[in-house]
Amino acid sequence: MSVIRPGDEDMHFEDGSHRWYPFDPDDHDQQAWEERVREHQRQHREENPPRKRWRRRSI
Repeated sequence: MSVIRPGDEDMHFEDGSHRWYPFDPDDHDQQAWEERVREHQRQHREENPPRKRWRRRSI
């Protein structure tokens, strides 16, 4: 799970999922908003790289 930094609250719902539309569509261009969320998600991935999972092979 990633950490919500100060200033990122508007890009998250209460459950931590990402908001793909702005609170007020009249204040934000949808395409610009989506690009902002993509960049935000990229920052999450850089800060919290996925862990490698090991699986047992069945013989």
